[in-house]
Amino acid sequence: MEKSGFYKMNLYAERTLIIKEYKILRLMQKLNVTITFLSTEKLNLLKQSLFR
Repeated sequence: MEKSGFYKMNLYAERTLIIKEYKILRLMQKLNVTITFLSTEKLNLLKQSLFR
């Protein structure tokens, strides 16, 4: 009886860890997208100012 409870707790802990890692990964992906978007915007602005 004790073993199964501990096992369930372990599964729950692993699941929450996986969810946290997934959320962190998603956040990083969003940040990367924003960063690349910002850098392309800056590049476009630079090109515009250079070729004016």
